Amino acid sequence: MGFNKAVRLCGIVICAWFYTSAGQAQTGTQIDLHSQTRRVDFTNADSTRPLKLGTLLPATCSSGDLFFKADAPSGSNLFGCTALNIWSVEGSASIQLNSDNIRVGTRGSENLTPGPGIVNTLIDNGTTLTLQMSVDSATVETRATQQAGTSLLCKSASNSAAAYTCLMSPSLSAYTIGMLLHWMPDMAGAGGATTLNADGLGIKAVKLWDGSDPTAGDIVAGSLYSLWYDGTVFRVQSSPAVTNLPTRTACAIALAGRVWLTAGAAGVKDDVSVCAKDAANSYGWRTLY
Repeated sequence: MGFNKAVRLCGIVICAWFYTSAGQAQTGTQIDLHSQTRRVDFTNADSTRPLKLGTLLPATCSSGDLFFKADAPSGSNLFGCTALNIWSVEGSASIQLNSDNIRVGTRGSENLTPGPGIVNTLIDNGTTLTLQMSVDSATVETRATQQAGTSLLCKSASNSAAAYTCLMSPSLSAYTIGMLLHWMPDMAGAGGATTLNADGLGIKAVKLWDGSDPTAGDIVAGSLYSLWYDGTVFRVQSSPAVTNLPTRTACAIALAGRVWLTAGAAGVKDDVSVCAKDAANSYGWRTLY
């Protein structure tokens, strides 16, 4: 009678059982694939599973062991034991980089670092990663904030006619040469030495465009003044061509060239005068009209 042979794959060893026609096992032989076979071909095998499979990496391993982690992202499932009890991923998913839906390359990893004033938002729909870049309006001035007039506004609430404070939003981080702010005083200036402390960064003198101290009529409560910082003091960018206040300040060298309009009562003409000195170097208001 002939023998029927059945073969089973056991790890790295093939176990062969030989049966008689009566189905009685006569002998058992183990075949070592390493030393007893050549050109092993499993092409027509129903299935092959050369790796350990699971969702948790074994706590112990020896260098050279392999493990297929079933719940890892596709392309990052294969782990190798690179040192005693140390598992390392042996494959990683490649990232295709597109710019406006045009492919520019493929890399194993990508690092997205937003620059100043930029906000990165990464959207994952399960198939594609989309990077949405937007402007951080707390850092970059937008048209909306510029139109609202809030980005440079420094409004006082100091209840002082000489030592002013003001706050900006967002807060100013430092005084820099050439910086500009729009100052709105809460009280009319007393005239003479005047200071401003913006966002608690330090007290700085406020001067007119020519470096002189403001007079009592130069700072009006609720008005808006453009100040620029010259590295030492704040300077009013420009003064009005004509001052129009009920009470005229005494003419002095600091007001030389200032034109003042004093409105007349009903039936009385207005008075327009300029502050100038005469031949005796005496300063006074000289009537122009």
